[in-house]
Amino acid sequence: MSQSEKPKILFLDDDEANLISFEDNFRKDFTVLTSRDPNEALRIVQEHGIQVAITGQNMPKMSGIKFLENLSTKYPEVQRVLLTGEINSLAMIEAVNRGKVCNIITKPFNLKEIQTMIHAAFENFRKRIEKDNLIKKLTKKNEQFEFMLRQQLLS
Repeated sequence: MSQSEKPKILFLDDDEANLISFEDNFRKDFTVLTSRDPNEALRIVQEHGIQVAITGQNMPKMSGIKFLENLSTKYPEVQRVLLTGEINSLAMIEAVNRGKVCNIITKPFNLKEIQTMIHAAFENFRKRIEKDNLIKKLTKKNEQFEFMLRQQLLS
């Protein structure tokens, strides 16, 4: 798999050691970009065409759920994952309802579990893009058909 074919992953966390560890563990299989700042992370998503975003929950500038909520509004196709050390039902509900996450992973995490989850999230991303493209093609064909039908009715 070439570098361009690797899924592009963003990992947002306020702990530099977590960012380094994540990149070291996953750079072989994925194109990994990291950030400690949620605003920079949104810029990275835009500039690099990120397909899967993983974020920690408890960060000083913005919670992971708030970041995912912003991400889902601006880039709804990006698959969103919350990584948390706290299992709290309110946070889980907010992650699903506001952040529209595709997965929640608890710390400490299993590397194989995250790798499998990233592949599944990337497949969801790919299918969503494929579906959106098919809908666009169908809409265009439908418009062409309606135009031809109008032309026939007018003649």
